[in-house]
Amino acid sequence: MSLRLRAAGVVAAGALALAPVAAPLAQAAPGAEPPPVLTGRDAAVAGGFAAAALLAIPVERSLALRLQRPAVQENRALKVAAVVAEQTTQPGLYVILPAVWGLGRLVDDRTTAAAGLRGMEAVGVALTVVGVTKFAFGRARPYVAHDPTSWRFLRGLRGSEYRSFPSGHSASAFAAASALTAELAAARPSLRWAAGVPLYLGAATAGWSRMYDDRHWATDVLAGAAVGTVSGIAVTRWHRARPDGRLDRAMLGVGVELAGGPRLLVTPMRAPARRVARAGHGIFVLARVGGVADARIAELQARYDPKLARESPPHVTLVGSSGAGPILPDTPREAVRAALAPIAADTPPLALRFHAPHRFMQTNIVVLPLDPHGPIRVLHDRLAAAGLRHGRARFTFTPHATLSFYPTLPPERFRELLAVRIDAPAVLESLVVSYTRAPQPAVTWFEIALSGSGER
Repeated sequence: MSLRLRAAGVVAAGALALAPVAAPLAQAAPGAEPPPVLTGRDAAVAGGFAAAALLAIPVERSLALRLQRPAVQENRALKVAAVVAEQTTQPGLYVILPAVWGLGRLVDDRTTAAAGLRGMEAVGVALTVVGVTKFAFGRARPYVAHDPTSWRFLRGLRGSEYRSFPSGHSASAFAAASALTAELAAARPSLRWAAGVPLYLGAATAGWSRMYDDRHWATDVLAGAAVGTVSGIAVTRWHRARPDGRLDRAMLGVGVELAGGPRLLVTPMRAPARRVARAGHGIFVLARVGGVADARIAELQARYDPKLARESPPHVTLVGSSGAGPILPDTPREAVRAALAPIAADTPPLALRFHAPHRFMQTNIVVLPLDPHGPIRVLHDRLAAAGLRHGRARFTFTPHATLSFYPTLPPERFRELLAVRIDAPAVLESLVVSYTRAPQPAVTWFEIALSGSGER
């Protein structure tokens, strides 16, 4: 193998390795202008592919001829790999991505549903760009003429044999890999490499298969990979910066956030007809957990879910998830304060006891439930009836403190946590009002002490 060919392979591999992490998703702060669809980081990713393509130009004809040698074409393993990769990409992705979305909807997993949806969108965007480009450049496929310099403007209109540049299979595969990686990594950063590496390797195999079948030149595959990768990143960034889009409301439903700190716990799959607070977007009213129980819960969170422990102190969500949904995000801060202050002024601190831990709604989330009746129910109902506009929540009032949210605990650790008992009373001493726009961290607006004597 020539030095140039090796260099081209190294640069191409480097571009593929950088793609999953080269463009982290930009987020718009509340009230700020959303970030642009394409950024300088995207240009750097595209530039990596362009550099690989430039190095491949001098050797792509010889590479195409080598791949067509009888010894290579008759290799059963290579032939099977090429067929599987091609069929998995097209038409496979047209079944796989809708199936991922449908599975997410079926099991109420917003991350899975969003990954499938973003993959479908990214593939659509990539194929649109590729389709226009194919017609315009009119490059002859290798099997038509073993001349990689055979280009003619608009010759692609004559037929498929003159639509070599860029590769649609490569663009589709990399678009799906890019979108799935970005979406999964946004929900759980540890998946950036765990999901990204196999997804991008699969996409690279799909591109190689098109060269093996004599359908594309190396530069066709690299150009398709660039279009697909940038399309996936751009589509995901667009939606992350605009979480209340119509498409998401129609295809993903309305998310329910069970606490102001964690992002999303459960996603209802039927969006209500009236105006609602979007997924993770709204104003939440929490009650800090005080007393001896506070330190015990914080200790358990630090042991079983350190990320949750870092995000927010132990608390119970009173408004924003169950019972009463989030206060609509366009409600002025002072209007919220004016509505809640009289309630806090004549409500005394509440001393309550947690029940045994259990799984929340059959998920891997472990919570400490409170009795939804009695004083905490009275407080919740008064907050819900304070004259503020709310989105709908999916569940009846189920107050709780969360012990483990992010990790999937091993069975023995899971059983260990469920066996914990907190006998000391929890004292709810104040109301904390926070503004949340997922996936950004919640921003505390203000805190009001529960200062009443208990007489009304």
